[in-house]
Amino acid sequence: MATAQMIASGPRAGDASFPSVIVYTLPLCARSIATMRDLAQHGVPFREIDLSQDVTARAHVEALGYMRAPVVVAGSEHWAGYNPEAISRIAAKKANHRPPADFRMVDAGLTRR
Repeated sequence: MATAQMIASGPRAGDASFPSVIVYTLPLCARSIATMRDLAQHGVPFREIDLSQDVTARAHVEALGYMRAPVVVAGSEHWAGYNPEAISRIAAKKANHRPPADFRMVDAGLTRR
């Protein structure tokens, strides 16, 4: 199965003005796929972690108080489920953020096989 993720490269990908975004997912989860699709469409770099493959990540998500996917952690903000309003807030922060000249975003693919 292919893993969907956006890979941000550059020295300031998660600096204070634009937090790093982690999406904790489950395979074939429609809400997880929709969340990653919207983040990608807004150009927000994120990292996906599959909760079915990472026991430590699952424990972290449970410690945050969540029992369903996706769970999105963006700096100090976090939520569970598909949340277009929260995605828009993160996208607005990105729109106000000017990445350095050497910043590149590489699409690793958003299709699951």
